[in-house]
Formats: sequence, structure tokens, C-alpha cells
Amino acid sequence: MSKNSAQRINYDGVVILVEGRDDYLLVKKLVTGNQEPIDMKGYTNLPNRLEDIKNRTKQFQDGITHLLIIVDADDNFSTRKQEVLSKLSAVGISLSSAYQLGTIEDVNNIKVGVYILPDNDNNGSLESLLLQSIKHSNILECAENMIQCRKINEPAFDRITINKHDKIKYRLHMNALVVDYDFHYDKTVSSEIDYSHECFNSLKQFVNP
Repeated sequence: MSKNSAQRINYDGVVILVEGRDDYLLVKKLVTGNQEPIDMKGYTNLPNRLEDIKNRTKQFQDGITHLLIIVDADDNFSTRKQEVLSKLSAVGISLSSAYQLGTIEDVNNIKVGVYILPDNDNNGSLESLLLQSIKHSNILECAENMIQCRKINEPAFDRITINKHDKIKYRLHMNALVVDYDFHYDKTVSSEIDYSHECFNSLKQFVNP
């Protein structure tokens, strides 16, 4: 990655596409080189970014060596996997039928990889992964108790998905740690996250090819 005279970022080398700001902040913590993750500002913008890469627009250069995509599984891992592979195929980047998520494959002289949070296997999201790395598990227990109380008082709450449960639990936990009265907190880059936790090992390997 380099900068031109106008200080606009030109994306070459290793290109890492992530869903949003929180994913961006996490990956920035995990990369060991100068790779600059690209916040797509939402999963629905993945086709646009892939078109940019295909057509070398939006500062994407001919020197791209790696294309790494990180998205959430959300409520249906299988569907999300198929969607991402289909979107890649639509721009001429077809991974093989034997491709395994979290690995890198050569496609048209570019090394391509897809990582679906939390673990390339289950429903969930960034929050599902981060929950595994929380330092103060006692506060996590408080967050879980609050969720269980909601289930007692609101029957509909008992039908929330695993993904929604994890998002609520993580945010309740971080709100419990707030240090000001305006409830300002950063739910990703926090002293509560143990970035050396083994839950990040495969993602670290993925973003540092």
C-alpha cells in the first residue's frame, strides 16, 4: 500500500475487505505488517468493492497480490458462505469446489481467501468471536443474567437467534464497563479484549499471509 502526492491511499499488495468499523479496528490490531483494512461500510457493499477491484477503480491498483474478505455469518452460515462465493464468481474470481474457508487459493494470479466470522463454521458475528476473549468473565455472567431476565418477562425475547444473543450480551458487557455518564465506549478496541487469546489465532494467520 502506498500514498500518492494527494495523500489518497492506493490499495495494492494485500487487500483486506471487512464489513464495518469494528471489524476494521480489530483487524488493525491483528495485522503485523502495513496492510490497511478496507471498511466496506456494510456487507451489502461487497459487490461494489469487488467491481472496483475488477475494474481497478477507487484506488485499487494492478499490484494487488492478495484479496482477503472477512464478513459475519450472522443467522445463516451456509447462506452467507454461498453468497460470498457467488459474488466472487460474478466478477470472475471463482474459488475451487474444494476451497476451505480461512485458507488462501490462487485465482487469476491473485491469492484469494474468505473468512466468515466467528469461526468459519457457525452462525454468529464479530461479537461472538470477541466474547471468547473477554478478560472479566464475572461481568459477562451479569450480562447473561440480564438476558435471562428479559426472557422471563418477554416471551418473544426467548426466540432470539444465537447471533442476536451474542450481540446483546457483548454490548451489555461493554456498557457495564462504561467510565463516563454519556455511555461512551468502544466495543472493539478495549482494554477488556485479550488480543493474545487463542480464539484469534486463525484470523491472525489469515490477515498476515
